[in-house]
Amino acid sequence: MPSIIFRLNLTWTKNAHANVNSLKNYSPNGPSKVTLQHVANELGLSKSIVSLALRNSPKVKASTKELIHKKAEAMGYRPNPLVMAHMAALRNQRKDEHKATIAFVTEEPQRGFPKRSASWAADYCKGAASRAEELGYDLEVFFLSDPKITQKRLSDILIARGIHGIVFSNLLKVDDVHGIQLEAFALASLGMALQNPVLNRVSTDGFHNMGLALEKLIERDRKRIGYIYHPQGSNSHDQFHMARLAYYQMNLPARRKIPPVPYTEGDEQRILDWFAKYKPDGIIGVSNAIFELLKDSGVSMPEKVSFAGLGIRRRGPSGVNPNLGPIGEAAFDLVVNQLNRNTRGIPAHPRTLFIKGFWSDNGTV
Repeated sequence: MPSIIFRLNLTWTKNAHANVNSLKNYSPNGPSKVTLQHVANELGLSKSIVSLALRNSPKVKASTKELIHKKAEAMGYRPNPLVMAHMAALRNQRKDEHKATIAFVTEEPQRGFPKRSASWAADYCKGAASRAEELGYDLEVFFLSDPKITQKRLSDILIARGIHGIVFSNLLKVDDVHGIQLEAFALASLGMALQNPVLNRVSTDGFHNMGLALEKLIERDRKRIGYIYHPQGSNSHDQFHMARLAYYQMNLPARRKIPPVPYTEGDEQRILDWFAKYKPDGIIGVSNAIFELLKDSGVSMPEKVSFAGLGIRRRGPSGVNPNLGPIGEAAFDLVVNQLNRNTRGIPAHPRTLFIKGFWSDNGTV
């Protein structure tokens, strides 16, 4: 079967007269595609200026960019994605002698980061660094935990050093990042914590991850499944965990519905009281400490009670690995994509990409 190519034809609209005038410079028997040169001819500008403006280059004045964008849209100009990809590759090749750098901003302590750190931020950073090397960039880590580095100071450093992209790690202690001159940078954030502002971001898929943990416990014929969560505020992954748990419990008889219980360090007795009261035969928890607490209190796992963790990455109970490395890679790609399109600042319509975790079986289910 032959391949089919769809072409958009020029239709008569209220702007058709303008379109016809815009196309007057080439023959009806010639090419029908509007090119950069056609747009440049209509405006009396050079092709290079038009190209820069349509890529939102800061080298072109805002008023000129607006004029060129409006004219290109009126003429029906559409960029060729293959040509765009080729030109982006050429621009990246020219950077080889001086690699472009993207900043990774974290609130983690500087010592031992990321190699000797067990934090989520460290795994994010390793993924982003791997992707940077693959694409020919450098990744440099900046620490908001350093008292000498205010947000304004960080912004000044990045601008002075010609760093145009930032990946924000999962910021749990920072309320907002408006102290940074955000309009100067291509931006992406990791996780769901940063809410002021909301940027293009990548996160583990909490809804899927909870569903996977429930699935594994149901396979073990567990009937009374409880969830022990760590309260981190309204924007944590627990929103998605809770939503999936509620969906699971929706059609259960009342005797099998166990209310979730929060866990905070120093409040272990609450967990033990909850366990004694509801007698779950399957538990989903967000911390290795929960597993150790139950085991030390004499709970027989997995013989009588199955335990599945959320956020399990190294040694510990069975559970769902949140897949943080690929999340770091994807956030880096978001920043590079913005750099290639010369877009900066807070997006008008932020996008969230969810990446699924995977099951890690360590014999506790």
